[in-house]
Amino acid sequence: MSFLRDVDATVERACSAGEEFANIFYDTIDKKKHLISHLYTSLSSVVWNGHNATGVEAVTVFLQSLPSSTHTLTSLDCQPIPEVASPGQTSILVATEGTVKYEGNRERPFSQNFVLTEQSGVWKIVSDCFRFTDESE
Repeated sequence: MSFLRDVDATVERACSAGEEFANIFYDTIDKKKHLISHLYTSLSSVVWNGHNATGVEAVTVFLQSLPSSTHTLTSLDCQPIPEVASPGQTSILVATEGTVKYEGNRERPFSQNFVLTEQSGVWKIVSDCFRFTDESE
């Protein structure tokens, strides 16, 4: 019974952290893009519709090059990543879906997955994978 309570607490913590993170991330990318580098680590990687960027500098340059955006989430799911997959790290997977409208473009559906790791009490993005989910133009 104690094991189940521990699992429930771990899942609850992951869900709470993931929801808080998603709110911060999408607010930052839509309204405070100049602060986006604070959410990534020096080793972070982004795959955005097949375009790769690795390291906080490359990620920041790439994300700041995107047009102004407005994201609307329709789905958010979070789960802890077992320590066996990331020894010595507290990590979570955050999966989102929604729509995004980039300035000068039509609104499009997307999905995005993040792997987060906790560093000094702050969640940082290790991996970020974004994909439009409609037919390409």
